[in-house]
Amino acid sequence: MDTLTTTWMILMQALWLQLRFSTMTKRLANWFAVFIRLSQKWCARIDRAALLKRIFAK
Repeated sequence: MDTLTTTWMILMQALWLQLRFSTMTKRLANWFAVFIRLSQKWCARIDRAALLKRIFAK
């Protein structure tokens, strides 16, 4: 192989990896956003009246 072909292959692999990494990063960011939103909903603070209602619910 000549130098030009090798350089071209390296550049194409770098572009492919960059696109793949970008997609993976976006997916991870989306997953973390959903996880944080759900965890905030699950761990939401409740006021004293609501807490007493939960404790003494019939």
